Amino acid sequence: MSSRQLMDKTLEVLDFSLKGRDDFFLTTSFGYQSEMLFFLMAELGLKPKCLYVRSHLALEGVNDQMEYLLSKYDVDLTTVDRNEWLETEMEGLSFMELPDLKRRYICKQLKRAPLLEYIKNKSCKIWLSGIRRDQTSSRSETKFMSVTDLSVIKLSPLFSWSKSEVKSFISNNQLRVNSRYFDFCKVNENKECGLHV
Repeated sequence: MSSRQLMDKTLEVLDFSLKGRDDFFLTTSFGYQSEMLFFLMAELGLKPKCLYVRSHLALEGVNDQMEYLLSKYDVDLTTVDRNEWLETEMEGLSFMELPDLKRRYICKQLKRAPLLEYIKNKSCKIWLSGIRRDQTSSRSETKFMSVTDLSVIKLSPLFSWSKSEVKSFISNNQLRVNSRYFDFCKVNENKECGLHV
């Protein structure tokens, strides 16, 4: 399947899933491939609600990528700054000095609590995620649609895309990549940030 065919198929399924709805949102880290979902929403003529959880555990190029994407796409962005909460939890230590269990707890609660509050406040029913099943072993069973424990359905429109298909899509559509992005919460055996459980 060509890059164009793959994009058209993805857009077709997304359009069918979201048609006439305004109770969906997407999450972003403004990380490596963050422009892809913004691009797909724009192709469908949609202005998505979007949640970004800011912390100093996700570094490099985030502010530049955010500024660039918000100047290019029409998005209703909510930013939740968790740095104060994070500093309290870390008790003066650096993140990597913390015991493994404490790091896991922080990474899970860092984004999950704001996510739950956002879903409730915005009355959302559908969560759009850019995760793919070839990214990590813990994501290998990812499907287009999944049930969550958050009272929302998660849609992962890029779930079956391969790394090479993503690279081709980014190149063909001249999307900007944040290649400097680094997330301390992904320094674990699952390579998960804590948001996708």
